Amino acid sequence: MDRLSRVLLFIGFLVLMGFGACHQGGTPPGPDPSKPDYDFSQSSKDFLYFLPNSYWVYQNDSTLNAYSVKLFSAHEEIRQSGAGASQYTYNAYWMYYTNNDAGLQKGEIFATNFTIADDIPNTAERIYFNDNHYKIAFAPMYPFGQRILLGGEEGTFINKELIDQMTVGEKVYDSVYHSISEDYNAEAPDTVFYNFYFAKHFGLIKYNIIHKNSAVSFSLLESNVLQD
Repeated sequence: MDRLSRVLLFIGFLVLMGFGACHQGGTPPGPDPSKPDYDFSQSSKDFLYFLPNSYWVYQNDSTLNAYSVKLFSAHEEIRQSGAGASQYTYNAYWMYYTNNDAGLQKGEIFATNFTIADDIPNTAERIYFNDNHYKIAFAPMYPFGQRILLGGEEGTFINKELIDQMTVGEKVYDSVYHSISEDYNAEAPDTVFYNFYFAKHFGLIKYNIIHKNSAVSFSLLESNVLQD
């Protein structure tokens, strides 16, 4: 075999080795760390996901005073839950509001690992109030009417109903989720009821906090919201 033949044979061998490495010994690509296992569904974003410079004007139903709540800052993050084979990642999104007398400090939405129909939001929202306590206010993935014991600060949650149409102020809203968070005070038996109402493309349109000594209620007067 002459020199040229030997060179060509060697080059062919290298090509075959490279081909085999690509198809047999190569490392398969891993999961994309920028994409969580559970992300916000579109139906969730319709109810919950708003961009900075969105604002809502709520009226105190007793005093009729109106208060503007502006979303001035937001950020998204990927979180991890579970361990070992049950470990998964999910998307979360924070929304920070300007100081206001409607009692709202910030909202935190997070995708869940529930298996549900596409038209049911897979995302929950936790609302933080100005006094730093918080409640789960939106979680349509739970069955209607069942008390879900969340424990601690969040108490008990009830996905109460889906209202086809609801009038708040002078506006009629379609597809309104009504939920209730119950906060039981064992030292002075007095269950505090938090009622939340969320409408598609508007977010929180009404909420009230009721217990035996007092009650407060806020209703949406107007809004200008920005969504993807």
